[in-house]
Amino acid sequence: MRKIKQLCFLATLILVTSWLALLGGVQSSETLPDIKSLPELELKLVLDLADHPDVGLPVVGRITPQGEFVFFDSRLRQVMIMSLDGQSIRTIGRFGEGPGEYQRVRDILVDADSILILDGRGLLIEYNREGTLQHEMKLPFGCSKILGRSENAFYLVGRSASADEFFERVAIKWTEGAEAKTLCKMKAELVRTMAYGDDGKKLQAGGLVSASEPAFAFLGDRIAAAAGSHYLIQFFDLSGKERTVWKVEALKPEFSGSLSGFFKDRAQAYAIREIFVLPDRLVVVGNFYRDGKPRLDCFNLQGKLTSSWLIPLADDPPSSHSSIEPGYLIYFSLEEGCRIYRILSRL
Repeated sequence: MRKIKQLCFLATLILVTSWLALLGGVQSSETLPDIKSLPELELKLVLDLADHPDVGLPVVGRITPQGEFVFFDSRLRQVMIMSLDGQSIRTIGRFGEGPGEYQRVRDILVDADSILILDGRGLLIEYNREGTLQHEMKLPFGCSKILGRSENAFYLVGRSASADEFFERVAIKWTEGAEAKTLCKMKAELVRTMAYGDDGKKLQAGGLVSASEPAFAFLGDRIAAAAGSHYLIQFFDLSGKERTVWKVEALKPEFSGSLSGFFKDRAQAYAIREIFVLPDRLVVVGNFYRDGKPRLDCFNLQGKLTSSWLIPLADDPPSSHSSIEPGYLIYFSLEEGCRIYRILSRL
């Protein structure tokens, strides 16, 4: 009997310990303030590229540590570097199929010494700040985003198809010459479009459209990931093990602009659209709107909500989106062109 009691006590202790460990993993339990009460983020226009004589249409870009704008121009099919006063501009590499040349620039990553370009053909192309080709690497998988790098290791977002026909987005760690390691998987919200035969009758089959994409970010020692209609961020260490979860109470998210009509009652909007990493905090852009303008929420690295704002720019994905850099907001729009703002508000 005594032995049975000891075993029962041990089992109870294990259950309690596991429950406490799970509970301790939830580091944040905040409630988002009402979007109607949010102040607008104070911005100052620094550079408007819409009418610049040497620029076509920037679609992706970053601010360098030296305070320059590196971007890919989809009309001119050229990667460029421009000073934030718009006075100086130079090109990086060129469009083509040869060594060090690019065709479908998906993302750009910059650090103190280099510019890394992710090409849609499964290439990572590295240049120095002067534009000299340093290295070209062939990825063993297709990728859509560069999350970051740490020495020789790269952290990227890829795509995989699961057995249940849902497409997944995966955060991947990869080092040249080694096998890729999947750190975490997140499902995209898909909608099957309608298809019609020659007689005009609706068919059973149709195409798949991605309604909501997961959000990923690289913090140096961990990966942040979010997918789903709940305002929740999961954190994985660089071995792929989930460590903590930030859970925030929020209203139901929504689609914006032209997407609101197309996906209404057919798919759920994900609460978190993008996660941006600043030196001392995370900045989250969500699918919550006031007059078509999205909210932005800032958290310190312990998960405490520090401020919430309304981005005072029209938002209609996928035709427009914003990127947050330390001190700057970059606005990309297929209709309005690209503009760079300095953020005056204290995040």
